[in-house]
Amino acid sequence: MLKNEINDLKCQINEVQSNFLSGNFHKSLVEFAVDNNTDEDNKELFLSEVHVNSENGNTSLATTFRRSKFVAALPFNLSQLGIMEIQIRHRMGTTLNLVGMQVWNGALLLSDFVLWQSDGIFSSDEKPVVLELGAGTGLVSIVCGLVGCLTVYATDIGYAENFQNDKDDVDCSDNSEDIIDLETDVETRKRKNDDDISMQKKKVQISRRENPEASETIENEILTETPILDLLQQNIVENKVENSVCVRYLDLSSEISFAPSLRDSKYSWKHDDILTRNPNQPCIIIAADIIYDFKLTLNFVLRMPELLVNGRNLFLSLERRENFTIGEGKVSAPTYDYLFDLINAFNDNLENDDERIKREQIQIETIPQYFKYQRSISLEFWRFWKEFTD
Repeated sequence: MLKNEINDLKCQINEVQSNFLSGNFHKSLVEFAVDNNTDEDNKELFLSEVHVNSENGNTSLATTFRRSKFVAALPFNLSQLGIMEIQIRHRMGTTLNLVGMQVWNGALLLSDFVLWQSDGIFSSDEKPVVLELGAGTGLVSIVCGLVGCLTVYATDIGYAENFQNDKDDVDCSDNSEDIIDLETDVETRKRKNDDDISMQKKKVQISRRENPEASETIENEILTETPILDLLQQNIVENKVENSVCVRYLDLSSEISFAPSLRDSKYSWKHDDILTRNPNQPCIIIAADIIYDFKLTLNFVLRMPELLVNGRNLFLSLERRENFTIGEGKVSAPTYDYLFDLINAFNDNLENDDERIKREQIQIETIPQYFKYQRSISLEFWRFWKEFTD
C-alpha cells in the first residue's frame, strides 16, 4: 500500500472516533483497514463469474473490453415492454481497484429487486429519485431508468484513485497509458478513440491473416481504454436512458457533498440537480458489490449516517466472499464481517435508539429472478435505515 494512502486512511481514525467509534477496540477496526489493504490486491486479476459463459465469447486476454447482452423476462406490470435487453460494455478481468468495470452477481440481484418493485417503491407513479453508490458499469441504474424512475444518479469515483475532484488535472503517474483526461473535449476524445479503434482493427486484421481461425467475437470487443465514469456514461447512452440517468462523481472517502465542483467537470454535480437543490431530498439509495475492500467498506460505513436521513432506505446486495484461513483452520468472510463490526460499533456508542442504523436481511428467495445468472448461497440482500423523526 502506498505511504500516502496509509496516511490518508489513518487520518480517518480521528473522524471515526469523533463521530461514533471510541476505545482501543474501535480504533483497531479502522487500523485493520490500513493493515489489510496492500498493493498485492492490485496485482492479482479478478474475473466475475457473470462473464464466464459462452454468450460472452472467448478472448485470449483476460482484461479485454467486451460488450455483453443481459436479458430479463419482465414482471406483469411491465409486460407491455416485452423483454428487457440491456447492452453493457465491461472488462473481462481486472485488478481489485478496477472491479467496478465488470458486472457482478450482486448487480443482477439488485436489478431483479428493482424489477420486482417496479410497481412499488420504484414505480413511475411514485416518481422516485434514486442514488446508486459505486455504479460501475451502470447496469442497475439503467434498469431503474427503464422502469420509469424520475431521476437516477449513477455515481462512482472516476478512474480508480487517479481522478482528483479538487485538482485541475489528472494524476497519470501510475497509469499513463490507461487514463483519459475527463476534462478533455468530448469531440477530441471521440477522435482519439476512433483513431485507437482504427489502429486496433488493423492489428486484428493482421492477426486474423496470421490465424484464420481467430474468433469472430473479437468484433464485439471495446478496444479502447476508458475511465470508469466514461464507461458508465457510454452504457447509459447506448441503452437510451440518458434523459433520466445522470452520471455523477461521488467519493465516499470524504463528507458527502452534492455541491457543484469548481472544476465544473462533465460529471460534477449541477446546480439544477435535485440533490444539489435539496441535499436531504427523500430518495432511494442502492449499492451492489461494494463490500470487497476494507478501506472502501470503512468509507461506506462512515457515510451511512449522512446518507440515511429523512427516512431514506439503502438497499445493498453483496456476496459474502469467504476465505479459508490455514492458521485458524476455518472459513471466514473478512470484509463482510468487518462491515457489520463497524455498524455494530456505531450503534453501541449511541444512547438514542433513533440514531442507530437499523438493518434487515431480505431473503433472496423472496425476490423473483428475471435475469439469467447463478444465485449462489453467498449472495445476500440487505436494507438499512434510521428511524425518521421530524
